[in-house]
Amino acid sequence: MRVATAATVSLVSIAMIAAGANIAHFGFKFFTFRESGAGETGGSNFDTNFLAQQAAAAKAAAQGHTPGKH
Repeated sequence: MRVATAATVSLVSIAMIAAGANIAHFGFKFFTFRESGAGETGGSNFDTNFLAQQAAAAKAAAQGHTPGKH
């Protein structure tokens, strides 16, 4: 139990120190008022097209196979 407690305290402490260092370096405003797209991987429209792709797949599955059309 002591090992688990020590590990938890260590990991939480590391996370708090890292968060404090980032806030000290970039400022708190960076985390609360970021620009649109800040931090995204870029080059991918997966998030914007995801629902459209899912709807098209569901429509195709609902229609089923039409004989003679390939």
